[in-house]
Amino acid sequence: MIAARYHPHTGGVEKHLRCVCRDLLRHGHEVAVVTRKHRADLPGRELVEGVTVYRIPEEPLAGIAGTERIRPLLWFLAHSSLVRWADVIHGHDYGVIWSWYRPYRFLMPWKPLTVTFHGYEGYPVPPRAVARRRRVERLTRGNICVGDFIVKWYGTRADYVTYGGVDVARYASAGPPCGELPLRIAYLGRYEPDTGVGELVEAAAAHQRASGRRVSLHLFGQGSLEAALRERSAAEGIPESVSPPVEDTAAVLARFPVLFASGYLTILEGLCAGRIVFGYYANPLREDYLRLHPAAKSLVICGGAADVVRGLARCDEDLPGACRASEPGWEWARQQTWDAVARLYLRLWGAPA
Repeated sequence: MIAARYHPHTGGVEKHLRCVCRDLLRHGHEVAVVTRKHRADLPGRELVEGVTVYRIPEEPLAGIAGTERIRPLLWFLAHSSLVRWADVIHGHDYGVIWSWYRPYRFLMPWKPLTVTFHGYEGYPVPPRAVARRRRVERLTRGNICVGDFIVKWYGTRADYVTYGGVDVARYASAGPPCGELPLRIAYLGRYEPDTGVGELVEAAAAHQRASGRRVSLHLFGQGSLEAALRERSAAEGIPESVSPPVEDTAAVLARFPVLFASGYLTILEGLCAGRIVFGYYANPLREDYLRLHPAAKSLVICGGAADVVRGLARCDEDLPGACRASEPGWEWARQQTWDAVARLYLRLWGAPA
């Protein structure tokens, strides 16, 4: 596996990869991960939860500016034994194949090479990103797309589409039933303009003014808007807190009946936990990101602060009723196991489960 980041770095791709690796090991396969060394205190090679992790330093070579970009490419050229050892090379997003591994596509053309396309590069979609994705698609023997929006917006011919997995036993029992909790709202995701976190704070303030009741809001994440969110919440008089990202999202969902989510894994975990899940779109791509989701009818999909206000008002007026409207999505989510995702990878590779 090749990925720009891996555990203990947090993020949706990192969690996806970690859980897939865990279940591949359970099926009796050997897994190695090549990634960036995102912290100086991490070793260059170690065994993490049964996975051999190789970390490539991020600093420039011999202090020469710009050489940090080619270090992964040079690392791979110096570790041909690892490439020969692997039965399959799999990249997580096209960038690591294009910038790190591409020479081996020609040095060892017989080596199976596959890819998972995870995310997007903003909106409008950069033509360069589309072109590189298509080149990587041609370089590989198969792919998995995380979300049907990738097929629509990038023209990718997906071999398989996934929306991720979830630890069903853990999340399905995360806390009391949704309708029995007091109205509290959690945001899990990036603090960036396209995620709707700013609109959530605005909507919470508007609902608080209209209802005369205090809104309990807690934000978990990181990003460029963090300072602005703190200032805005204080100015609006919203009793909220802004916290770093959390790895144990089940513990958060146990306390909050309403979840505002920006990524597929968080949406899936919220549904599996039996929570009311809001999703926000700021452009047509993000709208398809949500509306093409298999559980879209169970989500509260919002295209602006006014939509969020209406959704919060409905939850405040009839939380049990809002929970019942989400139940089909809960049932779907509880079928999306990480083992099923791992088996998807094995089918892609033609490997035994």
